[in-house]
Amino acid sequence: TESDLQQVYRMSEIVVSIPSSDGFAVTIFEALACEKPIVISNLAAYKNILVDKENAQVLEHLDSTSLAHCLQELLSQPELESKLAANGRKTALEMGSLTEATKYMDHLYNQLLS
Repeated sequence: TESDLQQVYRMSEIVVSIPSSDGFAVTIFEALACEKPIVISNLAAYKNILVDKENAQVLEHLDSTSLAHCLQELLSQPELESKLAANGRKTALEMGSLTEATKYMDHLYNQLLS
């Protein structure tokens, strides 16, 4: 249920979503809305919305060493973790709703097809 999801996000310190290909994952939007810092892969769908060290931690390389370094950096710098969480929440509010996120994804797909 939605309340179960909120509980899981509340218990999480950091949310990681690092697929090698994907659209804008709903889990990212949910984590941002719950004011959790996120670690994401460097995907085109995120380029205009999520900025490394501003509202997300962006992995350039999808390997365990890079992920471990990224998580260690966040966990050892509470001010960075707080900044990403707060700015991520602002990003979620600016996107407005899942409907707005869906419109943005549709826009990206249309750009790719043209």
